[in-house]
Amino acid sequence: NADELARWASRNGVRGATGAELTAQPEVVNAYGEIVESVNAGLARYEQIKRFRVLPEMLSLEGGHLTPTLKVKRRVVESQFAKLIEEMYRERAGE
Repeated sequence: NADELARWASRNGVRGATGAELTAQPEVVNAYGEIVESVNAGLARYEQIKRFRVLPEMLSLEGGHLTPTLKVKRRVVESQFAKLIEEMYRERAGE
C-alpha cells in the first residue's frame, strides 16, 4: 500500500519523493524483511520465503499486472521485473 508506506516513511524519517525511491531505501527493505521473517516463523522450511524484492510500484489493473478478477498476469510481471528476478537467481547461484 503506497499510502501506508509513505506514512511509515514519514514516521520513521525515511526520505523519498516517490514510491520507487522509498522502496529502494535500505530501511524500507529491512522493514519488509522483518515482516517476511515473522511470517516465515510459522512455516515449515520448504514453505518459507527465501528471497524477496520490494517492487518499485504496486501491481495494478492500470499497469497491466492484474486481470479484471485481480489475478496476477505472471508473464507481464516476469517481463517487467525481469532484472529483479534475475538478481535473485544470481544471488542464489553465488551462495
